[in-house]
Amino acid sequence: MIANTIERARGRWREILPQFGIDTRFLQNRHGPCPICGGKDRFRFDDRDGSGSYYCNQCGPGPGIMLIRKFKGWSHATASRAGTQGEQDLSSSGRSKEPRVRNVISDATRAVGYFAGAARPQALSIF
Repeated sequence: MIANTIERARGRWREILPQFGIDTRFLQNRHGPCPICGGKDRFRFDDRDGSGSYYCNQCGPGPGIMLIRKFKGWSHATASRAGTQGEQDLSSSGRSKEPRVRNVISDATRAVGYFAGAARPQALSIF
């Protein structure tokens, strides 16, 4: 499940990450503020090979799924489950993305309500 989720996300990270609350201003291949630690000029999103890769001089490097994990404080499995659920919701035809995202947020809030510090629930709807 996890490997499939990550493979389906390949090349789509600029679309996926904002669904988790990561602002598009962070998704540029130039130094800027870090969405994880808040550093002013230590983060860049380079998306090598469509992996969603990033590098922060404080937080370290990682692929897109790690960015979600660190940003949300989630485990790998939790982030992957959020992506899998979101993919199913967004693959439905005839609907706009906005209502499906709200539904996923609502469902995810119930599922991960016990995670302390999760400012936003599992909102990714596009894996």
